[in-house]
Amino acid sequence: MPEQAVLEKRACAQPVIPPEFHFGVYEIILTWDCNLRCTYCYECQPDKTTKELRQSHKEPMSPAKIAEITDFIIHTHDRGARELQIIFWGGEPFLAFEAIQEFIARLEAARQDGRINLPIHYMTTSNLTAITLEQMQYLQTKPFTLLVSLDGTEETTERHRGKGTFAKVIKNMALLYGLRIPFSIRATFSPQEIPALGKDLNFINNLEQGFWWSFDHTKTPLDKDNLEDALAVLLAFYKHVPRNYDLTLEKYLGRKNNTTHCIDPHQVVTVDPEGNLRICSRVDWVIGNIADGITQYAEVKDLPFYSGRPLPACADCLVYECCKGGCIGAHFEKNKEKTLNYQLNDSFCKEMFLLQLLKENLTLQRQYNELKEFEEAPV
Repeated sequence: MPEQAVLEKRACAQPVIPPEFHFGVYEIILTWDCNLRCTYCYECQPDKTTKELRQSHKEPMSPAKIAEITDFIIHTHDRGARELQIIFWGGEPFLAFEAIQEFIARLEAARQDGRINLPIHYMTTSNLTAITLEQMQYLQTKPFTLLVSLDGTEETTERHRGKGTFAKVIKNMALLYGLRIPFSIRATFSPQEIPALGKDLNFINNLEQGFWWSFDHTKTPLDKDNLEDALAVLLAFYKHVPRNYDLTLEKYLGRKNNTTHCIDPHQVVTVDPEGNLRICSRVDWVIGNIADGITQYAEVKDLPFYSGRPLPACADCLVYECCKGGCIGAHFEKNKEKTLNYQLNDSFCKEMFLLQLLKENLTLQRQYNELKEFEEAPV
């Protein structure tokens, strides 16, 4: 169908979005394809549909679908928001760079003619091994921020992300820095490798870029023993590093009145390459599509993710106010019956508990140092 006919057809029937939603953030999965197969990638888990899609749907999003999704954004975004955020997702987004350019061109045109009345900021998460200098020079002209995947030293990074990846990422981070393209670093640590955790943290910190980390929960989960070991390493890192670029505690424990672990589902929606709407980029459950809108709201509106009401297993948890129930993707991965399987012994729960212990220890240490300085001050 010609593009103009597609737009005319879409204009006749607008997608139905429940009034509780005020979308200001759109995660757009440009392609299912990725040039790496990281050992901990949640998209490569055996029970994920994305594992099959990566084999059968390697092509990037079509121009016609980009036009339809842009139209969906125009008609569903919250005009009262401070800004419109577009997060390009994958797979590896830079395998679909032409789709990024096409989206930006269409969204900028919509902003110029008033169909979008907000400033637009673009973001993406990338393994940074497929990006080219020419692509970076294009990003340099746009309000674009990157989150770069890097797991520490060369040994650690290449153990999980493949031989040769480390040098490519370091080289391309240097180019991003030189071109003044904002980026931060996202690290995934394995509970199996806690003895190397201090070295990896110090290496990333010495790059002098903001970074945040989490643990891999796909293989070896955090348990009582390795949680204590991880806490000891983290406390030593925070104690001995004079300038800390780690944003992890602020990201997870610094938020107030948050309804979920990472996003507000009433403000964020994920759109996949077929135009389906998903709860988030790591959940297989489709809740609608760009033509009809959200068609399964009755099935999701009472879930803690949307309602904000904790399930009994979470109600008395010490860290519930920090995580608000944890990662919905992890809970869905464990229960394919479209219900959330919250458990207090979940590995994500242990990670939040670890962060809470870390924060409390650091707070007490800071207060102790302040008291000591006060007592030692000359009268």
